[in-house]
Amino acid sequence: MQPLKTETLELTLDNNIAAMSVTGEVDPDTLQKTIEWIETASNDHEDLTICVDMAKVDFDGLAAINKEFRNIGRVLRYAHDVDKVAVMSDSQFIRNTAEVEGSVIPGLEIKAYDLDEIAPATNWLSDDDGSAHQTQMQESVLLKQDNQEDTAGKIIDSNVSVAGVKTPEEPSDNPWDNLDVKAAIN
Repeated sequence: MQPLKTETLELTLDNNIAAMSVTGEVDPDTLQKTIEWIETASNDHEDLTICVDMAKVDFDGLAAINKEFRNIGRVLRYAHDVDKVAVMSDSQFIRNTAEVEGSVIPGLEIKAYDLDEIAPATNWLSDDDGSAHQTQMQESVLLKQDNQEDTAGKIIDSNVSVAGVKTPEEPSDNPWDNLDVKAAIN
């Protein structure tokens, strides 16, 4: 299948994983072409999954990246034959938004990853039972629990890594990027 490439969006297909890279504002015409591309790909390839890549540096701010993720969410709502989507971003806000989006689109499971977690994301997308992803997530949760103070929830050692996944060296100045929905609920 031919890749779809525009100034701000690129879609490629490799081993039933459609890789979507969003690097700026996506116009309505490109969104429609993206929907059609994914529809064609899902008709041609059983078990199609999608990996979305959105880095903060490609956008003017949180509002811009949030707007484009909402547009990508609209595309995902039309991807009826897709069961799994991995969203990769260095924005904690986008990763949290992706998890929420996954809970409101029937039949679609969305998992969020940091940009440097490409291996766990692709393993989860290509693994039917998700066991590789589950093990990685369990290790990450244990590490996070070990590195937090009991009351403040601050990470003490920010340079520890698990299976090659590094935690951020410094938290972002933007409070939305540091928002942890799961911690806020507990």
